[in-house]
Amino acid sequence: MINNRFEGKQKRGTLIGVQKDDQPDNHLIADNIFLDQQKNVFNELDIKEAIRYNGNSWEAIRIGDSKASQWPSKSKFINNLMINMDGERELISIKSGENLIAGNTIFESASLISLRHGKANTVDSNIILGNEKRLTGGMRIYDENHVISNNYISGTRGRDGLIEGNADLRGGIVINTGIIDVENNEVLDQSVKGKELNKQWTPKNITINNNTLVDTEWGIVYGNQTHRVSLFNNDVVETVFTGVDVSFENNVVDNTKNPEFVSVRAVADHPLVDASYQNEVYVGTVTEASQIDNFSIELPKSVSENGLMAYENTGADISKLSVVTAETAGPDYQLINAANVK
Repeated sequence: MINNRFEGKQKRGTLIGVQKDDQPDNHLIADNIFLDQQKNVFNELDIKEAIRYNGNSWEAIRIGDSKASQWPSKSKFINNLMINMDGERELISIKSGENLIAGNTIFESASLISLRHGKANTVDSNIILGNEKRLTGGMRIYDENHVISNNYISGTRGRDGLIEGNADLRGGIVINTGIIDVENNEVLDQSVKGKELNKQWTPKNITINNNTLVDTEWGIVYGNQTHRVSLFNNDVVETVFTGVDVSFENNVVDNTKNPEFVSVRAVADHPLVDASYQNEVYVGTVTEASQIDNFSIELPKSVSENGLMAYENTGADISKLSVVTAETAGPDYQLINAANVK
């Protein structure tokens, strides 16, 4: 699926859905433009009793689903341009394994890359520019064995989403809580009531390296959110678990412009388990800093190149980053007087 333009979707329902079985799909979704997706144009969120249901399933793309999530898809979502895509917290919803999300540019979109289900996904060399728009964010993480590398995230705003109970926690990089004890090898199981595959798999063995976050109101966020039983049952799950074996290396969070912004948000009652840190730079507010073994508050030398900040010996390698534009993505034609086409 290459060189398409998807524009102006205003009703609930995933824009592009990749259904799968137990075999790899090897799909390629590349060089497309996604533009101007807005929810609640038809007042769906005004129905209080159904707000959580109606606030879900607005993804631009979903690769896999919960029941098939533990199988690999091996699909690539690369070099796409996404502008003003405000459907919900999940912009790119990954629900399968071994996918590559790379080289995309996301601009002013109140949503996140979501590793919702599935293992061993890679999120690499994406540029996410919030431009100070409310509820913009970078990515959120569930499940195991993911690599988050060489991404550039700038100008994101807001932490808590608009719909209570939807685990709508936003930030530059969010390590969510889950409902299973992965430290002791507990797993989700479709046959176990309350712990089916559509629930929240606690993050484990996550590699987060060489990412740059600049002017992010909430930078790296350690989750402490609760979870609800289902979209139709607002009862709170009694026990949640935090991420296990999360490795941070060569990341920089630069909130020099707004030092009150939270570069790392850790919480006393939900620390990460066996997290490791190497050559981390956090400038701005760091909460519960005693949980973090090693980080610097001194910015290294930096230069601005093509509007992106490059930091010496840490952060993203911006020579490997490229902003996707309408000149490189989307169709190579333009409709003229489209309103008159019958």
